[in-house]
Amino acid sequence: MTISQTEALQQLQEMREYQQLKQLIGNHINEVVESFDGFMQQSLHRGIYHPTAPGLRIKVSQQYGKESDLDPYRDILKLERQALLKMRSEISEVWQLANDGRLHARLQQEHLAPEDYGASARDSDLEKSVKWAFSRGKDNPDATVAHRIRQTLRYAVLHLDLRDMATADYLHVNLVDQNSLPPYRRHHPGVGYCSTGGGRAMQDAMEVLSQGFAVKACSGANMWDDLACFLLGAHIRAQPYSDGNKRVARALYAAALLKGDRPFCVPNRNLEVTLMGAHFVK
Repeated sequence: MTISQTEALQQLQEMREYQQLKQLIGNHINEVVESFDGFMQQSLHRGIYHPTAPGLRIKVSQQYGKESDLDPYRDILKLERQALLKMRSEISEVWQLANDGRLHARLQQEHLAPEDYGASARDSDLEKSVKWAFSRGKDNPDATVAHRIRQTLRYAVLHLDLRDMATADYLHVNLVDQNSLPPYRRHHPGVGYCSTGGGRAMQDAMEVLSQGFAVKACSGANMWDDLACFLLGAHIRAQPYSDGNKRVARALYAAALLKGDRPFCVPNRNLEVTLMGAHFVK
């Protein structure tokens, strides 16, 4: 069966799985559908769209028996919703730990030595932040990259509300090369996170949770450690961007500690698992 792209989209929107996912993430459903485009293009021929792209059928939908052309997409929508519900529960658990003030004590005990991420104990907190933000093993960023990180962090610390997800977008634009980014990331069966559309929806939910932190607390308060840990873990779990998620999460974490005038330290692997989940910790 071959159908037009318009007809395929209409059938997709009529699916119960589509409606259930839309109820969960609102207008971000459009980004989820846009992420299907790669599969659509695989079978695009002379303006006619045949949505049974081989790669999708092999990975997702193998045992439908008598199936319609859109059944593989039904499965993707269902898997996306399941991943979102799991992610929302996990982010809420991290928020609860942070809101109860149970993360700052762990951070003070469970952190890396500066040498573990290419820094030195003699470095300022800002310089430690810069070296960690882009660290790969023990490599440090070059001078140009380091200057950009430094300027971006300073601006975020002085002028932006770290609880506002527009701040994450600002960091992403300034710290990640936008020219090479695909606009969306689709849901891949078997991975620990959802599409960028689902991730952006979770980012909206994180903003609501973040507002619970009283950021007017005095400088040096433990609350900033808790907020930093929450921002790091929640953004890594949500994966709202097609690339550069870890970079943005680290920048938010560093900015929270700097804004709160807290000693800069990096969570060790054990604490990272609590914050991010084992799937994202190498």
